[in-house]
Amino acid sequence: MTNQDAKSTGPTRMKAGWHGCGLVTIVLAMTTCLLLVLCGANGSLLLAFASQIARGPQLTSSPDLPATSFAVDQPAPPLSLPNLESQLVALSAHPGEVVLLVFWTTWCAPCLEELEHIQSLYDSGPPGLVVITVCQEARDTDYVRAFVREHGWSFPVLHDRELITVHAYQVRAVPRTVLIDSEGMVRYNHVGYGPGDDAQLRVALDALLPAARRGGD
Repeated sequence: MTNQDAKSTGPTRMKAGWHGCGLVTIVLAMTTCLLLVLCGANGSLLLAFASQIARGPQLTSSPDLPATSFAVDQPAPPLSLPNLESQLVALSAHPGEVVLLVFWTTWCAPCLEELEHIQSLYDSGPPGLVVITVCQEARDTDYVRAFVREHGWSFPVLHDRELITVHAYQVRAVPRTVLIDSEGMVRYNHVGYGPGDDAQLRVALDALLPAARRGGD
């Protein structure tokens, strides 16, 4: 290679290098913008995508939470939350009844699958059973109301915008299913939703509902 060739090749390589860097910069910028868009609305789109991939429980908060007294075979913590019509609904309003509590979010795919089963259970109306679901999500209530209407669900929905159940009921992942017996004691606590979970819940319900019916006779 002559000196003249070297001189002409040098600037060409530099231009190619700068061109390559420019492309990388553009790609990085576009990726960053896309992530910023996806991370909007409380990260719901990213979380929805993740929940479609991961079939296990979906984390809703940091696991570094203070310990509470919530445990199976212990009294259920007090619970009072607004429904989608902004009316307060208290757990204490259902003495002598078995209460099925289901905690969920709009971006959790396993939650949505379980809620279809919960709707069937609610429609069947087992005597002595009260179904209450809690949307544990810091979104506007109008959004949650429209989401519920879109899915055609008719079971009661409470909205925990302040995420108080994260601490009171230690709901760190969803879906979370809790059964409270007619004496106000926690008898069933399950995280996640998958094959066999419906049957497991049915067994737990069958063990509690006959006692609830006897108490109402």
